[in-house]
Amino acid sequence: MCGRACYRCRSVVQKAQAAGKGFNCSPACRAEYTKTLRGPKSAKYARVSVQCAHCGKHLERPANQVQAHGHQFCDRVCSGAWKKTHPSLPKKTAPSACLTCGKEFYAKPYAQRRGRGKYCSRSCYADSISLNNSGDNHPLWLGGGVEYRGPNWSKQRTEARKRDGNRCRNCNASARLHVHHIRPFRSFGYIVGVNDAYLAANELSNLITLCASCHRKAERGKVALPTID
Repeated sequence: MCGRACYRCRSVVQKAQAAGKGFNCSPACRAEYTKTLRGPKSAKYARVSVQCAHCGKHLERPANQVQAHGHQFCDRVCSGAWKKTHPSLPKKTAPSACLTCGKEFYAKPYAQRRGRGKYCSRSCYADSISLNNSGDNHPLWLGGGVEYRGPNWSKQRTEARKRDGNRCRNCNASARLHVHHIRPFRSFGYIVGVNDAYLAANELSNLITLCASCHRKAERGKVALPTID
């Protein structure tokens, strides 16, 4: 701002030079310099001569506005008239076929440009994920973790809770319910991809609904579990 010499750390100077920036010797000079970056003193504020894209009338507009917008107009009337003769991208493009149900639908242009728009609805997208990208079909599938109870565990667990009325068979609680294996699952020797021992382990006669508290007690042998028919 004032041209006065001032001292700065070498690393700060090198970083500023690489970014094409300068320095100010004081807050007062910084404030004065900032004023030159906006308003009539700013280079971006300089007026340039342009023509209305619709009627050809000469206009004076700020340089930054001309750079930001490709076309300049006198007013909204000229802008609206120009847009009528220069329509934007069509709302509908060529029809696409849904990858799940095969139904033809129109995807939004930006979706097609980004490689999306492959499904006609969220439900079709969810069905595709369930069929093609879950379980052993998922690219990151490693055969199930240590606690994997077999492919029918989710269904059997739901059936056991439904059979027990969604209540703990020991204390009749209805919150924080778990499904417990009366005979420990690990004792059946199930190995993923080797045998189907999970079928016997997940039989309803071997499952019982317990609340979280009773489940911990059952794991320690402190709860006498009833016989399940």
